[in-house]
Amino acid sequence: MARQIDAASVASELRIVLGQLVRRLRTDNALPTSHAAVLSRLDRAGAQTTSRLAAAERMRPQSMAQTLAELGGEGLVARTPDPADGRQILIELTARGRERLAGERQRRESWLSQAIAAQLSAAEQKLLADAVALLRRLSES
Repeated sequence: MARQIDAASVASELRIVLGQLVRRLRTDNALPTSHAAVLSRLDRAGAQTTSRLAAAERMRPQSMAQTLAELGGEGLVARTPDPADGRQILIELTARGRERLAGERQRRESWLSQAIAAQLSAAEQKLLADAVALLRRLSES
C-alpha cells in the first residue's frame, strides 16, 4: 500500500528548498533581480506597456517606471509607439538587452548544470527532469 503524502509538509519543504536555490542562483547575478525579471518577461512575452509590465511583475507602476528608466539608461530597453494605438508606448528589448540577458542566463545555468551533473546520479537527473514538468504545471495553475 502506498504511503500517503502530507501535501502541506511537501509544500513547506518545497518553498524552503526553492527559496534556497533561487538565492544561490542570484548570488552570481550582475543585474538586480527586478531588472533581470523585466528583461526576461520582455524576452518571453515581447514588447509591452509599462502598466502591463508592472501588473505582470506585481510592481507599482512608479517602481516599474524607475526600473525601465534604469534599463533604458543602460541601453537594454527601448521605447517605441504602439502600432495599434499610437497613444501607447511599448517597451522592448534592445539587442544589447538580449545579449545581457543571455549572459546572465548562461552564468546561472552553467552553475546549475554543473551541480546537477556532479551531484546527481543519472537516475536522479531523470527524476529531476520529470519534477521540472510538475513544477511548471504548478507554477501555471
